[in-house]
Amino acid sequence: MPLGLAYGRRTIGVDVPPQVAVDTIAPTTRPALSDAPTALRDAVRAPVAGPSLQEVVRPGMRPARRVAVVVADWTRACDYPTLLPVLLDELNRCGVPDRAISLLVAYGTHARQPDEASRALYGDLAWDRVAIVHHDCDAADLVHAGTTSRGTDVRLNPRYLDADAAITLGAVSFHYFAGFGGGPKLVFPGLADRAGALANHALYVEQLVRGPCRLKGTTAGNACAADIREATAFAPPAFSVHCLLNERGEMAAVIAGAWDASHDAACGRLRDTAMLDVARRYDVAIASCGGFPRDINLIQAHKSIDNACDLLRDGGTLLIAAECAEGIGSETFLAWFDLDEDAFLDRLRTDYELHGGTAFALRRKTARCRILMKTALPPDVVRRTGIVPVTDLGAALDEALRARPDARVAWLPNAAESVVRDVPAG
Repeated sequence: MPLGLAYGRRTIGVDVPPQVAVDTIAPTTRPALSDAPTALRDAVRAPVAGPSLQEVVRPGMRPARRVAVVVADWTRACDYPTLLPVLLDELNRCGVPDRAISLLVAYGTHARQPDEASRALYGDLAWDRVAIVHHDCDAADLVHAGTTSRGTDVRLNPRYLDADAAITLGAVSFHYFAGFGGGPKLVFPGLADRAGALANHALYVEQLVRGPCRLKGTTAGNACAADIREATAFAPPAFSVHCLLNERGEMAAVIAGAWDASHDAACGRLRDTAMLDVARRYDVAIASCGGFPRDINLIQAHKSIDNACDLLRDGGTLLIAAECAEGIGSETFLAWFDLDEDAFLDRLRTDYELHGGTAFALRRKTARCRILMKTALPPDVVRRTGIVPVTDLGAALDEALRARPDARVAWLPNAAESVVRDVPAG
């Protein structure tokens, strides 16, 4: 059985012997919108909650003088070239000219993307019409907006705070420790300072250290998600537009309205339509992250590793294709793996750095499962994380099947989007 694994921007092949039983674990097929521009117009004119876009940006019939449209960076897929011109036209219709609008890129702690990548990501029309502002989490002019009940200091981009109306626009997706991405996460930690992002991520670590926990697709009992909501509430966007993408990255739905209620609606729709039900765990899984940008770096690829490992029995084997053309995605990540277990936990609790929780989660997975990865990362770097680098996934599969000749194999062609609702025991 030939399998095609998306790997960066190309496809690589793996042949599964015909006698091996393979179960395909893939995102639920959801049809693409037949007319995405019309869906966006309808959503902003008749939101699921709160006032319409026109009522937000033209209160009392006086249009806002400064509007900030907050967008994600290239690690968060969304069809911005289709969406942005329509949203800009809607703002023009409400009396807001292009010169009063800026795109504010919510990087969080991610590195700034090159200008050519920005132009491709947001589209020529948006690039040529409005100013693009790149958030910097280390900038000196970030403004304190409040402190959450969990002690997280919230400092935000002044261009966001100074806007008469701020609008978030992005895809809602599953997030392995914040529950869901998009929406309020574009504001915090998307437009926050590094210390605030670290403090929020550390809440996930506290839960992880207490024992195994699955936070994907849920906000109940999720300290990190609650902190994000509380932080965003200090300076909430005036309006939010959420896109739900199908398994092919096409727009399947557009939901808009008040920032919190509309995000709840989008998350509920995603949970109901995209989470998967499985009946068993597997000895072997073959997975692709789904290609670029889901495998742009190891930090992003870890989300796919996390989803795939949910399907494995203890001692199982994961074979995954993740190009990681942009490297690790963190300057501090690898150093965590040089610590023994006790030192690792002590440092997590007392001197947390960004992606320490991701390192701990990956370390737990490599202790429970054998992970083999086809990647562009240097082999010594991969081994340092506890993952085994391979050049030939087919040969690696043959080896795994020799060890478990009766194995049933799970095949995840798009592991980044394959989130299991309830993990079977075993």
